[in-house]
Amino acid sequence: MKKIMFFTISMLLGMAAAQAQDAVTANENDVDLVVVKPAAPSKETKAQQKAHEKELREQVNVLAHEKALQAMEQGYFVVMADRISDGRTGYTASGLSNNANFLLRQGDAGIFQVAYMDGRMGANGLGGITLHGKVNGVKMKESKDGSVSLSYNMVSYQMNAYVYITLYKDSDHVMVMVNPTMGRSNITLYGRLVPYRNSSIKIDK
Repeated sequence: MKKIMFFTISMLLGMAAAQAQDAVTANENDVDLVVVKPAAPSKETKAQQKAHEKELREQVNVLAHEKALQAMEQGYFVVMADRISDGRTGYTASGLSNNANFLLRQGDAGIFQVAYMDGRMGANGLGGITLHGKVNGVKMKESKDGSVSLSYNMVSYQMNAYVYITLYKDSDHVMVMVNPTMGRSNITLYGRLVPYRNSSIKIDK
C-alpha cells in the first residue's frame, strides 16, 4: 500500500513538474524580443548635420502647413492661442498655456473665446468674451508670398463677428483677427491651426 501511494505521489509530482515546464516553455515562446543594434557613428561633419536637421525641420513644417490648409478647406479646426492682443484695451498676453483662449470651427458653426484670467470679470466671467455663432460667407485666398487667408462671419443672438485668419507659408502658425460688433475693436490671436473634429461639442447658434 505504501509503495502504491509513493508511486502515485511521484507520478503526480512528475506531472506537475512537466506542466510547469510546459507553462514556462509556452511563456518563453510567446515572448518576441526585438534587439535593436546601436546606430553606426555618423560620418557627417557638423555642417552636414546642421544642414540635414534644417532639411528635416523644413519637411515637418511643410507637412504641418498642408494639414492646416486641408483643415481650413474642410472647415474643421481649432486655433489654440499662445498670444493675444486686445485692440480696444491695448491688453496683450503671451506664453498662454491654458485651453480657454481659442477659435473653433466645426463646419457651419464656431466658437470664439478669450479668457484673460487677469482678475477682470468680462462678459464671460473669465476676463473676456465667449461667442457662439453660425458660420457663413466663407472665403479663401492664397497670396503671392505663399500665405493663405480664410475669412468668414460668425452670426448669433449674442453678437456678430468677422473672422480673418492668415496661415503663414510652410507653417501651421496663424494670426487670427476677430472683429466683434457692439462697439468692440478687433482681438488678435496667435497660435497653431490644427485639424480638429468633435461631434460631441454643442454649439449654440
